[in-house]
Order: sequence, then structure tokens, then C-alpha cells
Amino acid sequence: MILKNLRIKNFRLFENLEFKRLGRINLLVGRNNAGKSTVLEALRIYAKVGSPGLLKDLLKNHDEVGGDKGPFWFEGFFPDGSSPKEGKTPIYIGNFDEDDYLTMKYTHFVLEEPSTANHGDLLGRLLQRRQKIEVDYQDISKYDSVKSSLKIDARNSRLTQPPVRNQLEPPGIFHVWVDYSSFSFDEHDYEVGDRWLKEHKVSLPCSYVPTGLISSSVLADVWDKIPTRTDIDHQQVIEALRLINPDLEALSFQKIGENSSDRVPVVRIGKVKSEPLNRSGDGLSRLLQLVLSMIQAEGGFLLIDEFENGLHYSVQPRVWQLLMELATKLDVQVFATTHSWDCVTAFQEGIAQSNETESMLFHLGRSALTSDQGKVVATAYDKEELELVSQVNLEVR
Repeated sequence: MILKNLRIKNFRLFENLEFKRLGRINLLVGRNNAGKSTVLEALRIYAKVGSPGLLKDLLKNHDEVGGDKGPFWFEGFFPDGSSPKEGKTPIYIGNFDEDDYLTMKYTHFVLEEPSTANHGDLLGRLLQRRQKIEVDYQDISKYDSVKSSLKIDARNSRLTQPPVRNQLEPPGIFHVWVDYSSFSFDEHDYEVGDRWLKEHKVSLPCSYVPTGLISSSVLADVWDKIPTRTDIDHQQVIEALRLINPDLEALSFQKIGENSSDRVPVVRIGKVKSEPLNRSGDGLSRLLQLVLSMIQAEGGFLLIDEFENGLHYSVQPRVWQLLMELATKLDVQVFATTHSWDCVTAFQEGIAQSNETESMLFHLGRSALTSDQGKVVATAYDKEELELVSQVNLEVR
């Protein structure tokens, strides 16, 4: 599944950010706080169809939760960061045609009495229990027990396929209401909403590689599932790691210590006895994360925050080339960010040395046009234009 274009409206610092043409491999550069990581966050929400559980995690990562039990400060998702108010424009993440998208907006609702609620469809039974009736802001005073909510709506090709589309009301449109004023009210909706999305496989595979380390348990789980595949095997992963250390002979995940249930990656370098991968330097650990995350993202997105972390600039062109080959093989669309000019140069070299033609560089920055009023815009450079990038003083920090 490849996104040909992307529009992000009213999400955090973005008023209307447009990527009019996307590649299979996309590298985002720009100064600090230009919104590179925010693009990855928006793509995670889009891929997971507004998963309430993911929204909770993202808010916690930004310290936008008022303690262990909420409330959740969804205001942080909106550009002005203000409290809910009449006429607030919805967040939109999706394509230009508006047939594959996710929206989030503040709204209010009341619960219809159980005796008149429609429990005929599966989603009604699981997510709604009692039908939620949306209430206009100006009509709040006319009802008792009005609830404030963040309403998430989504539409995509997976939601419109039978039998999934017929379980939704309206058909083909997924929606869930998330109470932002207290954690307890919609706790069940969080859990059931995520379970419904997972069971019906309407979310896209999406692997996120953060600036730090991915837990060994997550990597071990991906490693264990590799033998069930026909196009990637363990030996190919080991060969990929040899880009950094040609003497690497073996890789496995093993328990360290008798009382530990966690397994860590263990390697054998040449004839030396096996040792934890972390002793071999940050480069091997980072590359293993990238390769296993690529495998986990088959048919979806691989999102990489600060690609260059742990990777010496001299090896980066070969790593880019490897990721381009794997992305084509596994049908993965890659979005990565960087703070490094060396990374941009390596990206250009990797493209030149591969057969990958669908690679794009995007510079995020404030528009100089008076009509744009300083909003963040994305300037695109394709494979041919990348040859001129070295002559342009792009701000990457």
C-alpha cells in the first residue's frame, strides 16, 4: 500500500501541510521544531485508523495526560492548543481525494436510552452499547448529561470491503467517541475499539523506529516469525548486518541469566565466542532494528526518527541502498527524518547506486510567502533534483 500524496490539516503545528507527491522512500529534513517527527506521528495515527490506545500512548509521550487516570489533553493535537470551542476545525490526515482519510474533532453527545438504541449491528453492540447522538455546540443547554468528546472518523479501502463495511454505521465509515474530560467514562471504548480494529485487520502494518532503542522483546518476536516467511530468512538478516561488520557469523536471541524471561540479540564475530549484540557497538544494534522493523512493516509503513542515530556516515549510503531494496521487496513505504547533512548526502548516494526511482527528499520550513502567513510547508526534491540539493543551503538543524 503506497500513499501517492498526503495532506495533514490542523494537526499540532500544521495548518495545512501538503505532500503533493510521495515516493516509496521519503526523507524529511528541516530545522528543529519544523515538524518532522510530527509527520511521523500523524502517519502512525492514520495507519492505525485513529486507534484510541495509540492516542493514549502519544499523549503520554508528550506529558499530555493529567495523571494515571487522565484526563487526556487532546488539545495538544490541535494547532492552537486551546480548549474545545465552537467551530474548531477538524484534524484531517489522508489523501487529496478524501476517499482515504482519518479525521478527529471536538464534539458533544448524549446517550440514547437503551430501549430505543439500535443494537442490531456488531459495532453498535461493541463500541456504542447505547447509541451516541451528536449535539451541536449551541444546543448543549437543551440536554441533560451532555458528554464532551473527541470524535474519530475514518474511511479507507479496507473499511469499505464486505463484510466489514456492513458492520459499520454508516457503512464503510469507522467512528469512535473518546471522552477527554475523564479517563473512566470511555475506558471500555478504548479497549474494544482497538480490539475491533485488530480483529478486522483494517489497520495498516506500521513500524516505528524511535531515536532510542526498541525493546529486545519486540525484536525477538519479529525474529521468531521470520521462518514463516518465504521471501526473507534469518541468513538474509545476518548478511544485512555484515554491511557494518563483515566478520559477523551468527545471530540469535537468547536469555541472559537464569531468572530472566527476556531474550537479547547475541552475535558471533569470527571465531570469537558469542556475546550480546550491544557490545559490538551502536551501529549493529541500529541496523538490526531497521531491518527487523522493515520486515514487521510489510505492506505498510516504516517510520524512522533520526535515521542517522548510531550509523557512521561512511556506511549510511549502503544502509539506504539496503532499505530501498527491502522496501521494494516487501512493499513498504518508508518515511524517515534526519538532523544530519551527512545523512542527506548519503541518501543521495544511496539512490544513485540503486535502481530505486521512487525516492523523495522533503524540506520542512516556514513559508516566506506573505499569503501563507508563515505556515509550515514541504518543499519536494525528486531523484533528479537531489543532484542540485548540494548547491542549496538547506537547513537541517
